[in-house]
Amino acid sequence: MNLSEFWQLIAQTHADSVGMPPRQFDRLVQTLVAIPVRDILDYDRIHETLMNRAYTSDVWNAAYMMTSCGDDSFSDFRGWLIAQGKATFEKTLHDPDYLAEVVVIEAREQCCWESLSYVASEAHWQKTGEDHGLPNYLFHPKLTGNVELIHRNEDYQKYYPKLWAKFSWLWIASDRDESDPT
Repeated sequence: MNLSEFWQLIAQTHADSVGMPPRQFDRLVQTLVAIPVRDILDYDRIHETLMNRAYTSDVWNAAYMMTSCGDDSFSDFRGWLIAQGKATFEKTLHDPDYLAEVVVIEAREQCCWESLSYVASEAHWQKTGEDHGLPNYLFHPKLTGNVELIHRNEDYQKYYPKLWAKFSWLWIASDRDESDPT
């Protein structure tokens, strides 16, 4: 499996599942089980590379604003972000404020659907009956980004105005200065 095939698979399963993470997980696993083990390993390698690309303070700030995600939940968020497809993934890396156009307030908790990060592990187990030792995304590269992790409402307003306009109701009554997403 190459990167183009990976994104085609993501697009197809996202469309088939109507954006519902549990359905997409099932469809991804079903598809991977039907292909050679080598392709499952390629899927996992590509997924891990994309997870690492999305490990930025810019994306984490945006995710935190919508879901209050800490370190573990941010891993889940990145799995969800990949599952949204190439266009959403790339636009979000370029401008995390773009997520205001993607995330529905009532469904924001789906943005941290853990299982989407474990598709290859499940497919490999179903196909071979073996625990393959594929990465579990607990180890991250150095956090990069244009903006440090934010702890003040004013900074969210400044750097993520569209997300702030949509999700500020979550934070207005809270003391954001004391929060720490790590």
